[in-house]
Amino acid sequence: MEKIEGLNLEEWIEENQPISQEQALNWLQQLVEILNKVHSIGLWHRDIKPSNIMLKPDGQLVLIDFGAVGVGETRIISIHYTPQEQIEGRTVPQSDFFALGRTFVYLLTGRHPYDLPKDAETEQLIWRGLAPSISSDFALLIDDLMAHEPANRPQNTQDSGRRIQLIDNSRKPEQYTLNQTPIINCHPTDITQLPNDRKKTVSSLPFQGESSRNSVECQAPSFEGGANPKSKIQNPKSIDITQQPTRFSIKPFWVGGAMLLLGLAGTLIYQVLPCEVLGNFKRCLPSDKLSSGERILIPGAATLEKRSGSEAFRDGQYGKAVEWWAKAQKNEKSDPETLIYLNNAQIEAQKAKSYTIAVAVPLDMSSEELNSGLEILRGVAQAQDEFNQKRKEVRIKVLIADDDNKPKQAKQIAEALVNKQDVLAVVGHFTSDSTLAASAVYQQNQLVFVSPTSTSEDLSAQGKSRYPNFFFRTVPSDRVIAQALTSYLSKQVNLQTAVVFYNPGSKYSKSLQHQFRESLSNNGGKVVDELDLSTPLLNSGNAIHKVGKKGAKVIALFPNSQSLILNQTRKLIVANQCRYFMVGGDTIYTPEILDVVGKQVKNCLVVAVPWHHRHSPDPNFPQAAEKLWGGQVSWRTALAYDATHVLLTAVAKSSAPSRTLLQQTLSNPNFKAIGATGTISFQANGDRKEPQIQLVQVQLDKQGKPVFVSRETTRSDISSSQ
Repeated sequence: MEKIEGLNLEEWIEENQPISQEQALNWLQQLVEILNKVHSIGLWHRDIKPSNIMLKPDGQLVLIDFGAVGVGETRIISIHYTPQEQIEGRTVPQSDFFALGRTFVYLLTGRHPYDLPKDAETEQLIWRGLAPSISSDFALLIDDLMAHEPANRPQNTQDSGRRIQLIDNSRKPEQYTLNQTPIINCHPTDITQLPNDRKKTVSSLPFQGESSRNSVECQAPSFEGGANPKSKIQNPKSIDITQQPTRFSIKPFWVGGAMLLLGLAGTLIYQVLPCEVLGNFKRCLPSDKLSSGERILIPGAATLEKRSGSEAFRDGQYGKAVEWWAKAQKNEKSDPETLIYLNNAQIEAQKAKSYTIAVAVPLDMSSEELNSGLEILRGVAQAQDEFNQKRKEVRIKVLIADDDNKPKQAKQIAEALVNKQDVLAVVGHFTSDSTLAASAVYQQNQLVFVSPTSTSEDLSAQGKSRYPNFFFRTVPSDRVIAQALTSYLSKQVNLQTAVVFYNPGSKYSKSLQHQFRESLSNNGGKVVDELDLSTPLLNSGNAIHKVGKKGAKVIALFPNSQSLILNQTRKLIVANQCRYFMVGGDTIYTPEILDVVGKQVKNCLVVAVPWHHRHSPDPNFPQAAEKLWGGQVSWRTALAYDATHVLLTAVAKSSAPSRTLLQQTLSNPNFKAIGATGTISFQANGDRKEPQIQLVQVQLDKQGKPVFVSRETTRSDISSSQ
């Protein structure tokens, strides 16, 4: 395979400014030509994003990472670059155009799509204001590439190429011509090997240029004036863009009156017609984000068995649903959604007495957030399954809700759940931002919610101000995490000056930064600087150099779970090269850290987590989890198991549990439950009385593989007055 020199476009943008329209048109045409080579032989790339496009020193672009190339179903998902039809396993050629449009939003604005707001009604990205110098025609082309429905996107590479050329030539007064779609003559070379190799490349050489191994040679459609000598169709169509349209005289007051009438009519229609009729113009309640088995919420997980189970469940054929989901679970042990639906179907098939709890997690296309959602679901599913196996007289159904890890949607999910009278309580949400957004809804409607992962101190303050308080959490707060880290720094390694990297736009990250600064000061140390991880052009090397200039001995890393922020954090870790000792919050405890930077941070990175499988207070839990799921589980699974377990313990204490009675049970000072992380009881503000923090360090095992190894376990005695 050819070695590609240069930077990928994500790296290039981080070191430079967003590109101009002229450069964007050049790059877009190059990539359309590359896609033409692939599409013309019946394949599509399926994983286009800035990091999969290389810029060579000569200015040519190269599309890399052809591990997902092919046709048909795929589970390849890249955060907010993958279209919905591909997530659902229905990839089409226009799926590549969606990813291409999202890529150019990043190149033109310097921001990934997941960092941009969306229109509340249409779900379209709001990005044009960040690229004011581009023309409206070019912005429209980008929006068309990103259209929700494949039919609304350009239908082929020739269509895209013609529009690019029209935009490029619109600044010129002279006439020009365009070819109609030619017949493409492509000769594949080793293309059948592409699906098996992760780094095959197709360079952006001209269509009629030379071919090389692992590339495709094609004859080009001509996107410029005149006929292509290699095209089999030479029937140019002339278009005169200098011709002026006929002008009509329209009085301004007629225009204003017409617009007023249209506005009134539109308002009336919006109020009267239901959301199902208006589609994207009017948002429905998030019923499509809730499921007890009626629909599959995990993207890319719709196997034949799971689909058949959902169809049977919707039709009320619960026995058949049990059979299908039992097969699905056998084929894919690690899928928690299947186990939850299987339990729900068994309850319906046997007409058993049951109560319902809900779990709200992110199940969108973001790999980090989706993985975290799955980890939480595993804990809930394991607790549900154990409870139902032991207690045949009354069982627990679980309703899954996808909040997309967005505060606005989390609030909508909360509103939907409080209106479901059979839901006794909620496990969730994932991040502090989402939990805080939903908390007012739960509190006002008196629905208990237990978070296994939200650590912000703002939640402690809210719980303290409310009576009765319906918020509880099994995870320690940021104050406890900060105390554990600063105590370790002062007592174990005698390092007490730090620079903090955090995202001020995240309530979790900001909370941990604040608590760390206060705790370090209380231990005689000092935070000498605080740097923003969300700055788009943050230079990792310069940032590390600044740490030394400030006289710091420690780097404190407190990113939130956003992919862009985590990626920036990984770059900082690499740039540091263990020159300064590093500590971090639980978001750094991921397989990606071990895979990407593990060997470079051995013995110089300590992370605080609430639980570690090798030092579990309940040694039976990690063994049972590994047997059930086919592998080791994370702290999120353990804390979600405990959040569900305390609810089930409270439900079992009453013959007729209700929302109010459940809150009273959990608030009782004598309430206790024994879970994966030990004894669980709650303070008046909902914080856990027995917070436990496990400090883990990256080291190498006997095979030289980086692993997280436990350093010590710390407990904090926190009075109920806090």
